[in-house]
Amino acid sequence: MDGGNFSLSEIRTSSVQYGPGDRQFLHTLEELPDNVKQAGAQILASVRHHFPGDLHPRPGRRFQETPDNFWFVTVQPRDRSLSITVRGLPDRFKVSRLRIVADRSPYSRFKVKGLDDVSEAVTVILSAVRKR
Repeated sequence: MDGGNFSLSEIRTSSVQYGPGDRQFLHTLEELPDNVKQAGAQILASVRHHFPGDLHPRPGRRFQETPDNFWFVTVQPRDRSLSITVRGLPDRFKVSRLRIVADRSPYSRFKVKGLDDVSEAVTVILSAVRKR
């Protein structure tokens, strides 16, 4: 994904297949500023382009990837960000912009605060998938 701007309605009508949890996540993004909302939608579109699945809603605006829990995302309206947790320890990921910190082992997490974070966030999420 190139990180370019496009609207949530364009994303929702693209050829990407969204499940009910994905659609609920996109709806929950409405609580965020536009640049974070668009970042979240672009991240989801990119993940769905590579991997079928659905985000399963959890308590606290948290969404867990199914069927393989390689990433999950928490919508944080007060912080105006997305907190993304990925499978793998911080040293597994090669990034320059995002600050990836250890979470519950074997997971790490980082924040997305806008469109500038999309490209690296997608790279990190896609590298969290188990190699088959």
